[in-house]
Amino acid sequence: MINKDEYIVNNGPLDEGMDLMVYHYGMEKCNPSHSYGPALRDHFLLHYIISGSGTFHIDGNSYTLKENQGFLICPNIITYYAASLKDPWVYTWIGFRGIKAETFLNNIKLDRTHPIFNCEGDIIKSCFEEIRASSTYKFGYELRLQGYLSVLLGSLTVE
Repeated sequence: MINKDEYIVNNGPLDEGMDLMVYHYGMEKCNPSHSYGPALRDHFLLHYIISGSGTFHIDGNSYTLKENQGFLICPNIITYYAASLKDPWVYTWIGFRGIKAETFLNNIKLDRTHPIFNCEGDIIKSCFEEIRASSTYKFGYELRLQGYLSVLLGSLTVE
């Protein structure tokens, strides 16, 4: 689906006892020069570019990104991103929290100072597709989300 954002309702205190907890996910086909920010978030957010290109800005650095690349947004950091005018991106994303979220990201060397990743394989695309499809399951969808998020994080490679 395009231009869809799914939010997961958590009835307990945020991050209590959860290594990883999916907060929201979705996919968007951006219009030329579509932008978001400057913005601040209270959770981690991974974007993966399916096609097209755009720029990501963080801490005074600007990254031009294209298909099979992605970027991490960390909590409480101001970021800005924009689709290309000539070849706007289509991206998918997942927002998450958890008491081990930062540790897992650090283990794959993805953080505020190294926010860019490259993924040529189909596993990342497949994980994002399964994450977006999880809302169709009547039972166990939260466990599916956590599982696919774990596989996704374990499959990332960093520049």
